[in-house]
Amino acid sequence: MAITVTQYIEDTMVQIHPSALGPGCPELCTVMTHKHKVFLKGKMVEAGRLSGPGITRIPYEGYKVYNVLLATEGRMNVQGMICETLDPSNPIASRFIPHAFAEGFH
Repeated sequence: MAITVTQYIEDTMVQIHPSALGPGCPELCTVMTHKHKVFLKGKMVEAGRLSGPGITRIPYEGYKVYNVLLATEGRMNVQGMICETLDPSNPIASRFIPHAFAEGFH
């Protein structure tokens, strides 16, 4: 339905280096918010809970943060990782979709 563009409110973001989550996962260095979820070992895990070699915290310097907004909450492949899409019931979503969708009318 939309690609959302927002500013982040935290001081740092999570940087996941190539193959930090397994062979080829992610394929390229990927930066995401601490709250963004990735599929790991059979469950969705917030990026901020990830740790280990190849996973670092980097300063957030005010650049734009993008999310994919679908009609229903979903998952998508991002550089070889399965990541969540923006939940349409999230208050941020209501700024990017018609009011009827923000209230759950599909």
